[in-house]
Amino acid sequence: MTRRGNNRTTKAQQAERQAKAVELVKEGLKPGEIAEQLGAGRTTIWRDLKSLMKTLSTTNAESFQQLKQEQDAILRKMEELLLTDKVDPEIVREWRAIRKDINELWGLDEARKSITAHVSNEHSREYLLFREAVAGLDESQLQEVYRFAKAIKRTWTPPPIEADFPPPMRALPEATDEAD
Repeated sequence: MTRRGNNRTTKAQQAERQAKAVELVKEGLKPGEIAEQLGAGRTTIWRDLKSLMKTLSTTNAESFQQLKQEQDAILRKMEELLLTDKVDPEIVREWRAIRKDINELWGLDEARKSITAHVSNEHSREYLLFREAVAGLDESQLQEVYRFAKAIKRTWTPPPIEADFPPPMRALPEATDEAD
């Protein structure tokens, strides 16, 4: 398998390729067809189009919002047709897969990040006393409490927060071939 890549393009060449790609999208060509016509890899074209949509979302938020609203209207119409038995569920599944690819291409599938925390419902006595002491304070009053607490002279130095987390795992050493 040969690997494409390491073909560095200038910003001007990239901008020209992206402009041509946009014109071809307007003509209705698919990313694979655009890649073939421009002599670029499919992945490159996907990245170009996704980058352009990210730029659109930040520089022209109104147009991007309109694009999202149009997508929402299409999905709602398909839902209505499905619920009224006017469309076969298998067709809807296939259609959704296609729309998912389109959304990903155009950056309408905004990345989502989540954090999972495991928290005990048991609280320490100190925590409960603190909660009782600050109950009913507004945000500015809480900020004052935090500033005051940070200013109090410590009789010991608390460990850094990182001490509560395990150190990152190191990679295992490469196995050496000792067969002589």
